[in-house]
Amino acid sequence: MAITDAAYAEAQMEIERLRTALENLRRELDRAWREVDAMASERTQHARWRQELADDLGEAEKMRDALGSTLNKRENDLMMLRNAVDAMMAPLGYHGKISARDDRVQAVMDALAHVDTAPARQTSA
Repeated sequence: MAITDAAYAEAQMEIERLRTALENLRRELDRAWREVDAMASERTQHARWRQELADDLGEAEKMRDALGSTLNKRENDLMMLRNAVDAMMAPLGYHGKISARDDRVQAVMDALAHVDTAPARQTSA
């Protein structure tokens, strides 16, 4: 069985059509892989960004907790000081003739008033 020239030419055209289709598919595959690589890179970058954000949030929470603990300790220390000064000042009188005449008593009372209003001064500044 001999192949005719027309059949051979037709087979060659089909082979060329298939080669062109194959080349198009290869180009499309390359484009698809580049897109997949770009998406993977974006995903990795996004994951890294999310991790950095989570780390920053964790650090901020640690600082918040440390500041809260420090503030509570300061408030406790100030309350202990205030109670000690109150105990010391009670026998001398807070607003009577003794405190009005004694500059030391007035200085202690002014210092306590200053300490009591310190947080209000800081937040309004």
